[in-house]
Amino acid sequence: MVTVSKLILVPAFFMTCAYFLGFRGVAFTTVFALSAVPTAVASFVLAKEMEADAPLAGEIVAFTSVLSVFTIFAWMLFLTGVGLIA
Repeated sequence: MVTVSKLILVPAFFMTCAYFLGFRGVAFTTVFALSAVPTAVASFVLAKEMEADAPLAGEIVAFTSVLSVFTIFAWMLFLTGVGLIA
């Protein structure tokens, strides 16, 4: 569920907000790029140092990194198809 929310729901939310706030062109593409990226590896290190659930953080980093290849491609295909990015 975390992977789905990070790679699909979060970008959808931010791009919807950006669209209704009037972001277009490079600004809209920037919002897309910043919201669609996988979870940072630093979150695993932070979880390990803070004695939190480091294995879970590592799995989230791994899954979002692998699946982002496909979701970013799908988002690009969709956004190009509807004319929001060139």
